[in-house]
Amino acid sequence: MDQILWGKSIVFHGHECPGLAIGFRACEIAKEKLGLDFSDDEELICISEIDSCPVDAIRFVAGCTEEKGNLIINRTGNAAFSFFNDDTGESVRLVLKKMTGEMTKDESKRFILEAPAEEVFSILDSF
Repeated sequence: MDQILWGKSIVFHGHECPGLAIGFRACEIAKEKLGLDFSDDEELICISEIDSCPVDAIRFVAGCTEEKGNLIINRTGNAAFSFFNDDTGESVRLVLKKMTGEMTKDESKRFILEAPAEEVFSILDSF
């Protein structure tokens, strides 16, 4: 995990929370799977099914914004994120798994950021 980018994400969002960690981790996984980095243009597109803390990470880490037209909010209430590489047609869909057991906010955040990706998200490549 890029600690400097995580710290800058916290500053951008205004506080550190599990929600921000969800979006941050989703971006890390999507960027790895799609071979992309920050989206200066609109080559990386994200459809988020929630409009809360994770979306700030998507804005900051992935460079997807409503203004550029590469961030679409589809409020279904699911913590799910679909990323598309517009240049290659590749895609990945990430759906947050339900966390089992009782965890504090800090424990949840740490789990989201550090656990294997498959334990945090259901991952569907090229859907």
